[in-house]
Amino acid sequence: MTYPLEFMGCIACAAGLPYSLNTLDMRTSSQMEADQLAFTLGVSSLAALPVASVGWAAMGLRPVVTGFGLGAGFDGVGQVVGGKEYRPAQTLVAGVTGGLAYPLAGGALMNTLLGGVVGGANTSVNNYVYSEDRDVVRAVGVGALAGGFGTAFGQGVSGLAASVLPYRIGASVIDPNKALLLQNIGTVNPYPAYIGEAAGNAVSGGLPILFERIGGDGK
Repeated sequence: MTYPLEFMGCIACAAGLPYSLNTLDMRTSSQMEADQLAFTLGVSSLAALPVASVGWAAMGLRPVVTGFGLGAGFDGVGQVVGGKEYRPAQTLVAGVTGGLAYPLAGGALMNTLLGGVVGGANTSVNNYVYSEDRDVVRAVGVGALAGGFGTAFGQGVSGLAASVLPYRIGASVIDPNKALLLQNIGTVNPYPAYIGEAAGNAVSGGLPILFERIGGDGK
């Protein structure tokens, strides 16, 4: 239910929010309290992310931009695959949480924790913005599974690539007239790590989409 008089222009619509900001809230007081609690818990989980702000400053913006692109990209793909109406605000939330979490990525345990935090935060914020009731606990579990399994899968792919590709690249032919320390032995091949990282990101971003398709709307 909306008031009959509305502005012709809508800045909120650009962020995927409802057209009218003058809506009548039909929820009961208990529903309002439950929704506010879920939103507070989800947003408070983001407090775990800025702990490494000093590290982010040292690393620069590249990992933040990479994380934003991965989060927003996979969310956009998931919405398109799901066949539902595209929601820009949901993609923005996924990009922001991805950008905050990506610089903290590390081993399987860390990525499992980060995946759970990001999954829970995304679902909680989207529940509040779009007045939904998706299962936050399920989102935390799916995110944690995606983060841990994606890391393990990426490490396995990286090891397999390392066993096939040369260990060093860019080396010159050995010159018997030069000392060993003066020989150009090349550099360690970085491509196995790149391949493993790409495979891990694909699995981490793809698993939530798969679970979304299997579980429907996640309620």
